[in-house]
Amino acid sequence: MLSTQARAALFYLPFCSFLLLSNPVQASDYASCLAEKLQGITHDAAVTAITEACRAQYPNSAAANPASAPAKTALIDGRYRDNGNGTITDTRTNLTWMPCSLGQQWTGSNCAGVAMVMNWNDALEAAMSYSYAGHNDWRVPTVDELDTLVQCPAGRKPSARPDGRYISDTNGQCHGHERENPKININAFPNTPARWFWSSSPYARTSRGAWHVSFSDGDVGILSKSGSGRVRLVRAGQ
Repeated sequence: MLSTQARAALFYLPFCSFLLLSNPVQASDYASCLAEKLQGITHDAAVTAITEACRAQYPNSAAANPASAPAKTALIDGRYRDNGNGTITDTRTNLTWMPCSLGQQWTGSNCAGVAMVMNWNDALEAAMSYSYAGHNDWRVPTVDELDTLVQCPAGRKPSARPDGRYISDTNGQCHGHERENPKININAFPNTPARWFWSSSPYARTSRGAWHVSFSDGDVGILSKSGSGRVRLVRAGQ
């Protein structure tokens, strides 16, 4: 008996094959094929079908055939481990992260597409039903977990939330005024928007707010739950 996801993928596969054949791929490899064809596609089954079609188009690509790619043993910048299945483990915290924001697709070397924007409740709901890399226990990170991903080249203020309060002197903001490049390791988390990302932590002093982390300047602050943020999911272990 086929699962619902498998049946949906079979439904979309003819459409995606038609898309590839009727509009000849200008890409030169599997990764750029995905980047070109996944633009605007969000349905999981359609993503699966397009991925399979691109893999069939470029079967010799290392990204399309992970088994043929050499094993990665060295840590990324001495900290992050590429697990070879589209996930990244932080060896300092032992948390496993998606390298891409929700809405983007991992190509084997980069995050293709545009990160989705959603409010806090929608972010939590999206995580509850998310299955990826053989796991379905993905979740929105806590504010302290998300804060561990911030990297400020020139250093940052202390990042602390005494008694659950926001204090500007300990908001973790990066030193300097450069805000274009994301304040995260882009070798482990490529194409990360320099924008706000949701945490799962509500703000204790008002039911209308939740903690977010800004990867434009490292700021750890409060945003209305009805506001707009991006999402990166996490799970414990590898």
